[in-house]
Amino acid sequence: MRIQDLRSQFSIFVFLPEIDLSAELKQSFVTSGYETFLFIEQDLLVDRVKQAAPHVIVFSPDILISSLSEFVQAVLEANSEVQFICVSKNSEAEALIEYRDFNFAQVIESGDQFHFRALWLVDSVCEKLALQYRNEALLVRAQDLELRIQQTESRAVTLHQQLSSAQQGPQIEPIFKLFSQTTSKEDLIQSFLKYLAHKKNSKDLRGIYFRYLPSVTSFVATQTLGLDLERSKGVGARMSPEEATEIHLTLQRDQIPTSLQQILKEAFQQSEYTVYPVLQGALIEGVFIVWGEPLGQAERSEFSLFQICFHNFNLDRKLRSLETLDPVTDLQNLQYFRLRLEEEVARSRRLQQPVAVVQLAVDGWAKLGAQRDLILRSVALLVKKTSRINDFACRTGESEITLILPHSPRKGAALRAERLRKAIENHSFANNGIHVTVSLGISEYPSLSRGTEELESSAKLAREFISGKGGNKVCLYKPKENFKPDFEVPI
Repeated sequence: MRIQDLRSQFSIFVFLPEIDLSAELKQSFVTSGYETFLFIEQDLLVDRVKQAAPHVIVFSPDILISSLSEFVQAVLEANSEVQFICVSKNSEAEALIEYRDFNFAQVIESGDQFHFRALWLVDSVCEKLALQYRNEALLVRAQDLELRIQQTESRAVTLHQQLSSAQQGPQIEPIFKLFSQTTSKEDLIQSFLKYLAHKKNSKDLRGIYFRYLPSVTSFVATQTLGLDLERSKGVGARMSPEEATEIHLTLQRDQIPTSLQQILKEAFQQSEYTVYPVLQGALIEGVFIVWGEPLGQAERSEFSLFQICFHNFNLDRKLRSLETLDPVTDLQNLQYFRLRLEEEVARSRRLQQPVAVVQLAVDGWAKLGAQRDLILRSVALLVKKTSRINDFACRTGESEITLILPHSPRKGAALRAERLRKAIENHSFANNGIHVTVSLGISEYPSLSRGTEELESSAKLAREFISGKGGNKVCLYKPKENFKPDFEVPI
């Protein structure tokens, strides 16, 4: 989230005794994108608050015709969410402390570069408001997702009862448990294929899952049953515009488009098969295609269980993403980082591919004072802008951001970390009188660590080491001399 992109959604009132200063400040706010109004009379301002309240009032007590408490009370009675930025001498700031509970967000003294400093403070206040509004919306979404999860669980119970009455009850519980225990979409899809193979116990049974890519209206093979995955992976078909228009209706009929039929005939020599479309309301996830063994109503019922688990998994993942989002940086938090790291290390072992961790910390954090959140948000934005699609960035400490880089050896991670360090050092906030640098520590599995915990801790040790040496550098963790990796990867 960038406040520069949201300024037009916020309204600012300016109420200062110096007309020239007020006009300069208004022009600065308007140029930056804020809706801004200038007032010279207190009664008019209060009346306007009652009609269309602003988000922030920048004012000076020197212009008030009433006491400060009466002015604040009048505004907050009209709208209790208005925030105040008070223009006052620093020597008078202590007397304003009692107003902190009455939406006094900041106190600022006029003087050199006043319009710039005031814009910085308004940005800070409005960004906090935007985060508050977004979090309120996320809470509503979370409550809605919880309700939908309960509804899908209720559907599962109903289906369970229906299947039990059809004398298939003894099989349902283990099937539902199998599908419910998976931790990713890929594992859930594979569990269905494995279940079919185990149930049929037939060497002739074959299957393939085609994932749907809506951006290019194509189906691409990602997982298989009884087929060579490496030879099948990536096989796919792009639909014609006519097929794409009718695709949802086609799948609802348990059919597939002609372009996909041709791929099955040409690549797999199959013209007879069973189709299991994976649909999430109006969204198409993909389609299972199985052949070599007749499948009946029992398998359809079991696929319905899979569909419920798949839908529930998606809802639960959305809910967990809301719960693991850091409100300051808009990155995932430490809880998400550790769960994701476990998954990526397990994937690394399975695929014999490296995974790297880069931990970043802002140097001189304590000296940044009230600007720390703004700076960390800017750093997080740079991290996201320079990340690959499959990278994961999380806030893991007060001044820390940690990246998980799948399929990245230590050398590639070091190059990436150095580019990021330079990007932050050269970023524009350095031109605003604030010089920001970061320290970065790097580790990698399997070359530098033995597992999830050691991968995280070794990256942290490297980062702490280089921070202690003055910072603004990248440090690659060095394991002990007798360290032996689980498997070898190219340097």
